Amino acid sequence: MGIISELNPVLTDEIQRVAQIGYWKYLVDENELQGSQVIYDIHEVPKGMEISLVEAFNYYLPSSRSLLEKHFKDCVELGIPYDLEVMIQTYNKNKKWVRTIGHPKIINGKVTEVYGVFQDITHNKNLYDEVVSSKARLDLVLSSIKMGLWEWDCTNDRLIWDDTLYEILEVERNINVSPSEMFEKLVHPDEKQRVMAAAKEALESDKEYNIHFRVITPKGNTKHIMSRGKVLKKDGITWFTGLSWDITREVVLQETIKAQESRIQASARLASLGEMASGIAHEINNPLSVIQTQADFLKLKLNKGSLTEEAINQGLDKIIETCGRIVKIIKGFRTFSRNAENDPMMLVQLDEILNDSLTLVSQKFNYSSIEINIDKDDNLTVMGRPAQLGQVFLNLLSNSFDAIACLEKRWVSIEVKRVDDKVKLRFIDSGSGIHHSSLESIFQPFFTTKDVGKGTGLGLSISKGIIEDHGGKIHYDHTSKNTTFVIELPAVNS
Repeated sequence: MGIISELNPVLTDEIQRVAQIGYWKYLVDENELQGSQVIYDIHEVPKGMEISLVEAFNYYLPSSRSLLEKHFKDCVELGIPYDLEVMIQTYNKNKKWVRTIGHPKIINGKVTEVYGVFQDITHNKNLYDEVVSSKARLDLVLSSIKMGLWEWDCTNDRLIWDDTLYEILEVERNINVSPSEMFEKLVHPDEKQRVMAAAKEALESDKEYNIHFRVITPKGNTKHIMSRGKVLKKDGITWFTGLSWDITREVVLQETIKAQESRIQASARLASLGEMASGIAHEINNPLSVIQTQADFLKLKLNKGSLTEEAINQGLDKIIETCGRIVKIIKGFRTFSRNAENDPMMLVQLDEILNDSLTLVSQKFNYSSIEINIDKDDNLTVMGRPAQLGQVFLNLLSNSFDAIACLEKRWVSIEVKRVDDKVKLRFIDSGSGIHHSSLESIFQPFFTTKDVGKGTGLGLSISKGIIEDHGGKIHYDHTSKNTTFVIELPAVNS
């Protein structure tokens, strides 16, 4: 392919028109200004109308005119070229941004001609101004909501922060350390490996960078930072850009709320145990009476000289059996009264937990003539925390007791069945159900239908949290004619 040495005049005009670039020249000795048609079009001058140098300067707005006149004079007198962006007001009174370039033609040390190009850049200028304005608005928004913008040129290993990010991280802008070095120093030692792994994953897989980590600022403050970013690739350059913001207040608030919830749960648990205290006392008093009776009987036989080996064995067996019952009651009470939220998950036999729960309420239920019926599959196993599951079962049993203790028919039925990959537990009592107006609120904290002083309103809320933490669900069965709560837990094959 050869090089075009000369363009057809028609083609030259078409190129100027499409690019909105006009060609002009000024003949110094003749004081004559010449320009292509595009220049006349940009100025919106009627066809056939000539423009002198003075008239040409008059199209420029005052500030632009003084600037151009100075540079044009320096070009004519000193041979200094210029390249300016200025504003004109056209023949039709429209304002336009133009770029004007002038070069001197020097012969024998004298400028004989100034020539150059003239381009309408209004669209580009407006677009640029809009971009600048949008960036200013974005900066204002991000600054207002305390979000910092960062960009990492991965190809050239160059990290850029905006002012808000410097403020968030409590770093001075004029410090003699690059942002990348400073960031590495800021990240909490325990978080560095995780932060770097997340960045590496985003770069290699184009996944969104989304991470919460801690920093230690130069002022010694530990802050929680949330950061989100996206990898962009263009023209062989990889950019990693995103936003970071301080969530320390939110994290501290969440930790405070969690601590308060733990205290509330502990209070609710103690209140529940307080309600069972009298029943447990009776439960322990009964076997103690049996032990006392057996001991008195053996002593009486001994005093009469009629104590046989068989009587001793029978009495001791009864005492040992009864002591075992007391130990079991105390074990259940101690297990279910403690805070078990930090216990590890373990394989749990539901039979054992359910029996322990029933042991703690059986005396109270017997005293109120409440019949308990159990229909269960054997050896059903789940992953869980025994103490927490026991607390849930106790809460449901206690709720049933409070609801039916004064009814004519008093019974509680417990069904435990394996259904596909789940274990379903149904706690049913002889109550006629919960009124539909309360159904949306029964699992909300502090909601209760009990009389004042007879409940904290936290039992079902806490139970819901425990079951969901075990990967399960708890709900009220509104299709049942009696009050029914259903628990679903993931089953574990024995």
